[in-house]
Amino acid sequence: MNKILIILAGFLVVGALVGTGFFMHKRNMAEQKQVQQNAEAVVAQVRKAGKLEMQKQAALRDEFEMFLKQFTDQLQVDMQKYKATRNVLNALEDTDNLVRPDYIDGNADLAESTVLSLEESAAEIMMRFEKADNRSQDLIPQFKDVQEQENIRTSWAKVRDENMKLMRAFFTMDQEILNAQLELIEFYRTNKDVMDIDENGDIVFMQDSIGQRAQVLKDSIEELRKMQKLAMDASKPLPDDNH
Repeated sequence: MNKILIILAGFLVVGALVGTGFFMHKRNMAEQKQVQQNAEAVVAQVRKAGKLEMQKQAALRDEFEMFLKQFTDQLQVDMQKYKATRNVLNALEDTDNLVRPDYIDGNADLAESTVLSLEESAAEIMMRFEKADNRSQDLIPQFKDVQEQENIRTSWAKVRDENMKLMRAFFTMDQEILNAQLELIEFYRTNKDVMDIDENGDIVFMQDSIGQRAQVLKDSIEELRKMQKLAMDASKPLPDDNH
């Protein structure tokens, strides 16, 4: 009887151990599966985050290209407006606007206000460089790759410096031309009573000395315009030998 009990007890112990082992195995399997699922979830999150970051960086590149395009396009629009206003001043020198003394008075007043407007426009155009530079400083650090940041910074600096050099060359010389034109138009106003327009449409003065002075002023304006063109040509970037 005791042997039978011992044997039964042995079976029970073995059964319990086997049951426990089976339970532990299942639990280990479940834990391993959970660990694997957690790892896969982490990998999926990393991949998703990486994909989102790649998309963000691609969007930043597009934004930078748009930034450059908008900057150069706006400069062109600004210069077109500036030159349109510039043509108003140039027209004041035409003989059609000098046929009557009251026209000449009106020309001088309009010339002064036009030059003031042009000076303000030039200042606003040059201010665009500072604003764009500040925008670039906000944009560039958003690129994760340090080398790409440097490439973007170099690209912007090239566009900025080339255009700034051109604008400075143009406006520096144009200010001298504006001053000379104002001097000529004011000279016409001062001497309006001794000037006339002949049958050929040329301006004539009753005194040769006054006519000579007027010619000197006109010649100086033409010379300044030539110098402006030379300055602009010298400021243009050289062709890229690689293209």
